[in-house]
Amino acid sequence: MTASLHVQVGSDIRLRLLDELSTERTPRGTTSYLGVSQPAIVDGIVVIPVGTEAVGEVVRSEPKGAFGKSGQIEAQYFIAFSIEVP
Repeated sequence: MTASLHVQVGSDIRLRLLDELSTERTPRGTTSYLGVSQPAIVDGIVVIPVGTEAVGEVVRSEPKGAFGKSGQIEAQYFIAFSIEVP
């Protein structure tokens, strides 16, 4: 018997940055990693365990500018995983 568990769209998944990103040293196209810091639980079953990695790519990186203009960095991340539920 096969069962499916789904994490609902809009669910909070707590993540932490695993590598340093900087607008000064991280160009567009750089691969970056996040790790799940709290388990995602559905119906009492851990469906995304702590330590699951999300991989992403920096899609925009603008260093700080003149006159105190802040730098900006933007990345997109994806979590891919599978688990076996006893």
